Amino acid sequence: MVEIGTYSSHIRRVIEDLAMAHKVIILGASGYTGAELVRLIASHSGMKIIALSADRKAGLRMEDVFPHLRHIVLPTLQKIEDIKMDDADLVFCALPHATSQAVISTLPAHVKVVEGQEKKFEELQKELYNQSHENEDCIIRYEHYRGRDKNSYYTLLVYPTYLDFLLKHQISKHHEEAGAKFSGVIESLDLEWLDPIENAAPVGITIMQELPEGSPELAKDYIKTYPAIIQNWWLKLRNE
Repeated sequence: MVEIGTYSSHIRRVIEDLAMAHKVIILGASGYTGAELVRLIASHSGMKIIALSADRKAGLRMEDVFPHLRHIVLPTLQKIEDIKMDDADLVFCALPHATSQAVISTLPAHVKVVEGQEKKFEELQKELYNQSHENEDCIIRYEHYRGRDKNSYYTLLVYPTYLDFLLKHQISKHHEEAGAKFSGVIESLDLEWLDPIENAAPVGITIMQELPEGSPELAKDYIKTYPAIIQNWWLKLRNE
């Protein structure tokens, strides 16, 4: 099994090195790492995608999840247990697993709620929690907590990649619809990006990513508002 990060250049080098292989399976195809693998591999004449896994999206076509791939003939998404691994020459893993992640999006949202709106806020958060877990197949952690200070709350978000956070969650239909309901409820919101300590956290480091071609205009607006901010002091400690 070949475990792949989310950088296109990295993926491209692996594909070029393994160009003699023919039958390919991609696990976790409904994430943005998986979609990038599909795009690159499908353009390689020496490789053929024979199966794609995406447990929560099983039964859907890849173009239903990523319309920009509609021009590529691809197999229907399946659950991992329904795929015959022995049929493949190569299996690419793009699953949100701690040992296979080179890029993780980890952040707590610090929320201050308008006094008197706590009950409404909590009801809306329960609704958004359920909708997010029902509609997003890439969540590692998405949880809501009351804080120490009065009217303070925290939302913990952990996604396989920054693009999964932005494109699968932040600009999703359910998130946008919920956003309108929070008008007059939230006093302030602050996103704090975290960087997990290697071998002391179950996820990988936080890295900013660029939007793929053809991304929605809303994503272009959000990436300016919510970039993954990498602190310089993190980088020094990562390299030690």
